[in-house]
Amino acid sequence: PPINDPPMWGCPQRPRGAALFAVLCILFLLTFLVLIHARLRGDTADGADGTEGSCGDTCRIVLVESIPEGMTLGTNPSTFEAWLELLATATRSVDIASFYWTLTNEDTHTHEPSAAQGERILAELRRLPGRGVAVRVAVSAPSARAPLDDLKALESSGAAVRAVDLPRLTGGVLHTKFWLVDGVHLYVGSANMDWRSLTQV
Repeated sequence: PPINDPPMWGCPQRPRGAALFAVLCILFLLTFLVLIHARLRGDTADGADGTEGSCGDTCRIVLVESIPEGMTLGTNPSTFEAWLELLATATRSVDIASFYWTLTNEDTHTHEPSAAQGERILAELRRLPGRGVAVRVAVSAPSARAPLDDLKALESSGAAVRAVDLPRLTGGVLHTKFWLVDGVHLYVGSANMDWRSLTQV
């Protein structure tokens, strides 16, 4: 049968978003395989409470979780406790990539006592530049309605805040949530920089 469309010559153009997604999937898969390999070889031994394990002689992995206030579902440390520990140990730098910031009641126009954990994290982050610790934040370019008070407070304390315009670069949003402290300690998780992620979900 005849072909009605003219032939396409040259290399097809692939969207940059697909390439970025592929790279992120490969990185996730490699991380997963390294952890599984260490577990199968017996390099990762549970700690006394079952929440920590070591991977070799120089690092440890800790599972943390966010449990809504008023619920007790295990002995793992909370995300809030892990964030506080990372901030307390920081001596040189804290780098955070996140989608958005709503750590205070003012951001969400609420009066919830459980926002205290998010407010504490923001206060600790604001103290770091005064201790000589560089704070750098990459956040998805905020919409016109997005609260910016937390980011402005961080900037006024000496933090470097950069909005990443992912729709222009690759499409989508910066949905990553990770912290890198002193180039050594890493938090990767699903909790947004939102007090509700610490105490409500």
